[in-house]
Amino acid sequence: MADLDEELLGQEEEEENRRQALEEQNQQQRLAQQQQRGSPTDRIRGALENQAKQAAKKAVKKVAKKAAARVIMATSPYWGPVLLIILVIAALIGFVVIIPPALCNSGGLTQLTTQVVGSLATFSDFCAPFKLKGGLSGGGGATGSTPLDITITSGYRPGSIVVGTGRLSAHSRGEAVDIALRNPAVTTGSTDPRISQLVQIARAAGFTPAAGFTLDEYTTPTEGASAGHIHVEFNLQSDGKTYCDNTLVPQSGPTDLVSISAWVPIDPGTSDPRVRPCMLNLVESIFYSAGYGP
Repeated sequence: MADLDEELLGQEEEEENRRQALEEQNQQQRLAQQQQRGSPTDRIRGALENQAKQAAKKAVKKVAKKAAARVIMATSPYWGPVLLIILVIAALIGFVVIIPPALCNSGGLTQLTTQVVGSLATFSDFCAPFKLKGGLSGGGGATGSTPLDITITSGYRPGSIVVGTGRLSAHSRGEAVDIALRNPAVTTGSTDPRISQLVQIARAAGFTPAAGFTLDEYTTPTEGASAGHIHVEFNLQSDGKTYCDNTLVPQSGPTDLVSISAWVPIDPGTSDPRVRPCMLNLVESIFYSAGYGP
């Protein structure tokens, strides 16, 4: 009997030990979970610490920006002129590299520019360095890969008179040229499509009213026309000044005639292929647009 009582007592002690161990284990788990979640006080403390960190970062950035601004202001006397020089150089490059080629290859200089630069002999061939053979695409130049076969057949003719009017012609001022088609040559009354193409090129170069004039003497030849050609000229203003460079041309004839560049085809029968300097750019631009060039 005594042995049975001892056995029961031992079982009760073992059961109590197991309950205590399980309670300790549960308590440790609760403590671990509470530490992971954090108490309300810990969460508030963490939020305040995070706000403090963010405020510190903003303060540092603000101080850095102010410091950078002070450095820029302090060094502006040094980098300011350098930046200005760079901008001026860029503007000059844009003017020299972009504007002149665009003007000179889109059918010649505009009339105003021609009057300005053409009046100075040293700028009489202003467009030559900027020309692209065949002109800019999309303009009035020759279509396809084969240039128009054209040639100058008449230039300066001192004392020439417009038939039926008695007045001096633009040829007598050195401000007109006649241009003819070749290979094949075209006669008056022809419907060759190259005629309208050449007229378009000449007008695009600047020979349009009121400053200039383009006459198709293939389709509508004048009384004095000896053969078919396209005639281009500068007109006179009401005060007698020429639109070529806004000057009066002496009655005795021009004194500033210049030769057309050697790469421009000139018919052997041409009496004097020279023109005035203000005329030169536009004449040569016709041949550039037609596919010629140095």
